[in-house]
Amino acid sequence: MTIPKWHVDDSKPWLKKYQDGVPKHPEFPVISLGDWFDQKTEEFAKNKCMYFSKTFMNYRVLRKYTDSLATSLSRLGVKKGDVVAILLPNCFQFTMGYFATVKLGGIVIPINPTYKPLEILHILQQVKPKGLICMDVMYGLIKPIQDKYKF
Repeated sequence: MTIPKWHVDDSKPWLKKYQDGVPKHPEFPVISLGDWFDQKTEEFAKNKCMYFSKTFMNYRVLRKYTDSLATSLSRLGVKKGDVVAILLPNCFQFTMGYFATVKLGGIVIPINPTYKPLEILHILQQVKPKGLICMDVMYGLIKPIQDKYKF
């Protein structure tokens, strides 16, 4: 019998390397990522969670803006199973867009903001998102292709 390359060793030799006190078989709650986000932002509300452009944000503020964006996306018709593309650099808004979409049961497709308009169009045509989250300063990447893809 040939063992496939992806075979996992059933003897789990890595467990021997675990430090004392590290559970060998941890239990993970069955919870959606959106519910996990709500729990953790509540639990750590006052803690700083992100830093961008010389500004810190705490979990309470992240939750507030994420919930507002989720409400707006819902009013625009985004629902469970819908794809939402996010064309943003690493910034607060990317995290908000990600979790707002996930909280609605949506599927996030991040798009690299260094892509050229035709590369972005190719991705949009492949994944067929219901919407796109981007900053106004990135509109220059969308304008040349806006007539070629309809959300």
